[in-house]
Formats: sequence, C-alpha cells, structure tokens
Amino acid sequence: MRLNIVGGCYKEICDWPDKQELMGSAGRAVQVISQLSNGGEVTLHTKLDPKLKNELQGQLLFTECKFEIVDSEFTPTFRYQHPLAIPEITPEKCVYGHKPPFKVRDLSKESALIFGMIEAEAEVNADTVVYDPQNAISPKLFRETKCSAKKLALVLNHYEASSAYTRITGQTLPDTESLADWVLTHQKADAVVIKCGKRGAYATCATGANGWVEPYQTSNVYPIGSGDTFAAAFYFYWVSQQLSVYDAAKRASGVAAFYCDTKTYTDDQSLNDYLAKLQTHKPQSQKKLNVYLAGPFFTLAQMWLINETKRCLEEAGMKVFSPYHDVGVGTAEQVVQHDVDGIHNCDVVYALFDEHDPGTLFEIGMAIQAGKKVVILAENSTNEHLKMYEGTGCQIYKDFATSIYAVGWLQ
Repeated sequence: MRLNIVGGCYKEICDWPDKQELMGSAGRAVQVISQLSNGGEVTLHTKLDPKLKNELQGQLLFTECKFEIVDSEFTPTFRYQHPLAIPEITPEKCVYGHKPPFKVRDLSKESALIFGMIEAEAEVNADTVVYDPQNAISPKLFRETKCSAKKLALVLNHYEASSAYTRITGQTLPDTESLADWVLTHQKADAVVIKCGKRGAYATCATGANGWVEPYQTSNVYPIGSGDTFAAAFYFYWVSQQLSVYDAAKRASGVAAFYCDTKTYTDDQSLNDYLAKLQTHKPQSQKKLNVYLAGPFFTLAQMWLINETKRCLEEAGMKVFSPYHDVGVGTAEQVVQHDVDGIHNCDVVYALFDEHDPGTLFEIGMAIQAGKKVVILAENSTNEHLKMYEGTGCQIYKDFATSIYAVGWLQ
C-alpha cells in the first residue's frame, strides 16, 4: 500500500547543539515511514522553493519516496537557540499572513498523513486520514479544514486539543480523557490521540477502547521533530499495519523515544530490541514538582540562562522557585533565609553549575544534606569539579534539553 504524506518541508536550524537540515514535518515523516517499512512506497506532497528541490531529494535519496512538489516562492525557516527554545520563524508573513490553498490530487482510494502547514492550507480528499494540526498559535481541528476523509484519526498535543475546545465551546478545560472524548465526537473521528508530555499519551477510539500510553524514559532527549516522528509512526502502524489505536500509539511512542535518544530513525525489528532496554515513566503524582532553580544571575548571559531555564521548567509542568524572581537581590539578611526556606520546601534542586558560583555550590550542598534530589547542568566542567556531586547522588547532564526532561522523570 502506498502511503501519502502531506505537509511542509522546512529549514530547521538549531544553534546549540548545532544541527541544520531541510526536513520539516513531512520530510521527517518520509524518513520515519521509509525506515519502519524497510523501503515501502511513500509519496511526499509538499510545497517548496524550487532552488531547494535537489537538496530535499538528496536528503531523502535512500528512501523509496516519490515526489509531488508544488513550487513555492519561499520555504520557511525555523531557528532554535536550543532544542527547547521558542523558534524564530522566517519569513514572518507565513506565521500571520494569508495562507494560499495547497490542493493535492484525489486520494479518495488511498490514505494520507496530513500535517498542518504554516505557509499554506492543504486541501485533501482521502479515504483514510491521520491528521496532526502542527500549530502552536491557532490550531485547527480536521473538520475546520478543507480536507475530507471517510476514516479519521487525530493526533494532537494537549495544548492543541485544549485550545480548540476553549475556542469552540468557551468552557473550562475538562480532564484529558473527557477532552479526547469531546474531540472524538465533535470531529466524528474514529480515533484520537492526545500527547501530554511526560505523562505520555491518551488514546481512544469510537469503539470505546482507550488507555494511557506511558512514555519511555531515555538517556538523551532531542525534542525537535519528536511530534512529527510520533505522528508518522502512528500513521504507519494504524493504517499500514492495522494495529489498534492503543497499540499503534504505543509503538509510535517507542519510535519517538528512539529518535529523541539518537537523532536517527529505526526499523520495526530494531525497535523491539531497543525498547527491551528502556523503562516507561509512570508519574507517582499529578501534583506539580516544586523545583528550586539554583544559578548565578550577575551578568546578562547568566540572567538570560536563568530566565530561559525557568520558562522551560514551567512549560514542562513544574512549579519553580527562583531566588532572583521570588526573592530578588539584597543583603544577606534580606535574602538568605528565604533561599534556605526555598530549598527545604522544594522537591528538586536544578543547578546551573558551570560558573562554579559559590552561592550555587552552597545551595547544592544544602540540598544534598537535606536529602533533596539534585539535577545539575554542567556543559564544560571537569570530572574533578563534579567529583563530590557525582559521589553524593546528584544527576549530572551536559545537555540542556535532556537535563530539563530528567527533572520531569523524577516525578
């Protein structure tokens, strides 16, 4: 069975760690499915700047992909300072400007994975569709687009689903299970999967079968493209392999974990071997972790990192106590006791270590003495610098995104 991928192929640039590629949701989905199916037939439907066609075809050279490309006057670029950063998208007009139609040939006897596009509005008529809105600004549900399908599954993250619910109903957000049921009914869908970060994903279908898919806990986390990978793998397993909605979501979670861990793609057989070595993460409580953010804030660079770390921890579902934001700069009499209380009241201390700031080292030591869990980000510190912290049970990471996820795994 030929599988169809409809969506954008974009330039993706990550500054730290350095990674640049012409990929985007649709291009990455081709890679995922080609690897899972061992070279099965895939057709890519996308818009692209003609000057980039050779580059895209070169990157997908070892797939069995067929290309149906419509010329575009530009190809959007997503630039990330780091993998958890809010991307800078250029040109700006593709974010807020009018989206011209992108009409795909008739697929009424075929299936399609359709991604929301930032520069165009896809118009697709297919027999079976898996739809991922891919929009952090104004997500549309499938029945709000100019696409149609006889059999439909939606794969959304929690923000996309809850944003659509609030916009359409004007009501307070329900729990995830109720939200999934609402999407299922409102969209007249056969299946819905809502991704919920470190809690995993909730999968349900029209026949009533449902359940939570626990996420896999990996040693490394590179999240750019993980959602594309999940959607593509779900499409492969649900449509091509005809697994149940829950089993397809479970396999898709494993494929996404492999990608986050290795920045590469896996075939179906290798996935089994890989998952046998991993544990799933099951949160012990739905209560937010209280995280004490330790780190210096005496230069512009230090302040930037404090602010960015606080944002990333909060977006990952943590409650953050930051001495700078919650206490401020002052004398020892004005700040020390508040900081000490913050350490005693927290669940985890997250420490920015590389400056070897005396206050930060003191906070880590107090946290260890108090029996608190400690996660340390140390990109360029030596083994000698870290010896005492490693020996007292601190979790030490060189990668920023991985360290943020590691805090979530502690819940």
